[in-house]
Amino acid sequence: MPPGSSSIESHLACAARLRLCVARTLASTRLALILSGDDDVAENLDEQTRTMARSEISSPSGRTIDRFFADVEQSLPAVLRAVLARPSRASINTTLSALADELRNELTHGSDDIFGVHIDAAQITANSYYQSSTGDSTTGPPVTLEPWTQDVHVLRCDEQVAAKVPPDSPSRVELRFNALEVTDDVVCAVPYVLLHELICHAYAGIPSRGSRTCEAHSPFSEGLMDYVAGRILAETLEGRGVAGGVAQMLPDTFRCLAVGAAYQSARYESGTAFGRREVAARKFGWETGGALERCFLPHLGSTAFFSWTVCVNASDLPHDDRDTLVVAIGRVLTQIRGLPNEGARTTERVRLVEVLGGLSDPAAVAAFGGRYLDEKWL
Repeated sequence: MPPGSSSIESHLACAARLRLCVARTLASTRLALILSGDDDVAENLDEQTRTMARSEISSPSGRTIDRFFADVEQSLPAVLRAVLARPSRASINTTLSALADELRNELTHGSDDIFGVHIDAAQITANSYYQSSTGDSTTGPPVTLEPWTQDVHVLRCDEQVAAKVPPDSPSRVELRFNALEVTDDVVCAVPYVLLHELICHAYAGIPSRGSRTCEAHSPFSEGLMDYVAGRILAETLEGRGVAGGVAQMLPDTFRCLAVGAAYQSARYESGTAFGRREVAARKFGWETGGALERCFLPHLGSTAFFSWTVCVNASDLPHDDRDTLVVAIGRVLTQIRGLPNEGARTTERVRLVEVLGGLSDPAAVAAFGGRYLDEKWL
């Protein structure tokens, strides 16, 4: 197995350790709250700890790896002594705050063991495509782990693991995950989840260091560039492209591809985290990306398509102009599809690629978008 990778069972064992840490803190908090007199909250936490005690985690073969609650009682005496020694409300709050910090530290440390190689794979891939496309040696922002501990079984993908560039701190990317839902599929989703955030958002407007915040319905950032991120991931995990060597880092590239595709598909489903407007705009951008890549394929190939989209994304083109560009390209492609024979369609696709490739600066890109919103291509 490649260095830095880990087996499915070791992932699950680490997940069990994280859950055990959560169980300890729940039990400790329950004791502190009982002593401070908040009976209703204590009763709720008591139920949570009983639920944790009944929980088990199993390997794919069905063998139980660990019980989350196995040694919770061992952690109680020290906490109990600390609370009894400092019985005031302020002291209890201080104790609970320290426990929360300890929990976060242990969760983050344990998560490094689980996610480390998958985070590295996404960062290396994004950096490679950005640098090879733009000639800029800038590397992407660091990834920080942000665990949460909601003791429920979640169904939505983005409630299990998600990535985000914080608006107040655009120099980093947060990988957020539910520490109680760390499964092998969650681990295998990390390359897509992070690659989307890096390719679509973290590298947006890098030369100008401008705002990387876009609307959830952006057909460019959340549609076309998400299509690009998915295609780059597939190419990389298949051992091809400028970052093809990354595939050797991961223990299960096939599963990463399958899970990544499922997470990507969820972004285009109505009734999930997104409304109809967001889904429609994203689908339009995604479909436009696919059609545009097919225009590049016969003569320049996918690499040129990736380079062009990454460069546009890295420019200081305003978000509204990016979205206008996608709408204009979509309209041009619709006109081309309406031509009566394949020879004519091929000629116009080649012309479109040549025109787009000749747009040398953000102003020219914006002008193209504005022009073909109103004018016909043919």
